[in-house]
Amino acid sequence: MVRSLAILILIATGILRAGAQCLSNCGCDLLPHRALNQEQSTSVQIFFQGNFYNAFSEEEMLEFAGAEPVYSVASQQAIQLSVKRLVGSKGVILATMPYLFSTDNREAFVHGNQQVHLSNYGNLSGFGDASVLAGIRYRQSEEAAFQMTLLGGLKMPTGQRNAFGSTGLLPPVHLQAGSGSWDPLLQIWAEYTSGPYRFQGRLAARLATEADYHNMGNNASAGLSAQRHFSVMLSGQAFYVTAGSGLQAVAQQPMSMPAYHHGRGPDESLVRFANSGYFRLLLLSEAGLAIRPDVMLPIRVLIPIYQYNQGHQVPLNWQLQTGIEFKF
Repeated sequence: MVRSLAILILIATGILRAGAQCLSNCGCDLLPHRALNQEQSTSVQIFFQGNFYNAFSEEEMLEFAGAEPVYSVASQQAIQLSVKRLVGSKGVILATMPYLFSTDNREAFVHGNQQVHLSNYGNLSGFGDASVLAGIRYRQSEEAAFQMTLLGGLKMPTGQRNAFGSTGLLPPVHLQAGSGSWDPLLQIWAEYTSGPYRFQGRLAARLATEADYHNMGNNASAGLSAQRHFSVMLSGQAFYVTAGSGLQAVAQQPMSMPAYHHGRGPDESLVRFANSGYFRLLLLSEAGLAIRPDVMLPIRVLIPIYQYNQGHQVPLNWQLQTGIEFKF
């Protein structure tokens, strides 16, 4: 039980892999490693993950708009359903489907007459791209201190691509919930247990491919965390609590798209979008509670301690993750 809970608290890397301009990647870090080393054959998990930004004011957007459009967003969230299935003694299959939504999406760009135009798309929402991964688990024995998991798979173009914003305007392709592309995914997990302490590490990568004349940019992330578990007795019933902290880092490659970001002619090549791409280092704090042997509740807060955003992008203020897992 304690081992299962310790795995559940680390909801993937804890980094939303999308920049503030790209909703379609939101949620892909919610892949549930918590269940990978559990012996229950099936688990169903529902997670919420949200990024909260320091949105640009109208004056800032008018100032920053130039040869490249400037985008602002107040928050991006994902609610993701994940299903895990163990196959034999070492195999793992994961399937995920996110629903994405973001608030206060705005764009500023310069017309040919050098006048700055502001577009307010309002709130955006829609089903995102589903992911399927398969992999193997390695451990020397059931009680081995060291364990490792290797996963590979695809993010598939199942998300919505032509949804209108709450103001009635149609946002450009890279603000839609679906990316339209087939993106290979790779994840490597490792963990070491010593008494009530658990140490975990993760490497992950997503290789972005082109779709609809856009490439959302490759992504790589890494994380290290340490947890301690406790057993608490209340009214004669045992509850298991986990607390921990760690660091997460993520690097996002700039997007490539037409010079006119709402579409392109047949002979127009893709160019790098200058107001995209970033590196972030975040400090995380996490806790979790097992209210029953088959029901677990994690929560996690991440605060950026360093972030570099290329060009003009809204900075990340903080991130929240929480959810529930049912095991069968």
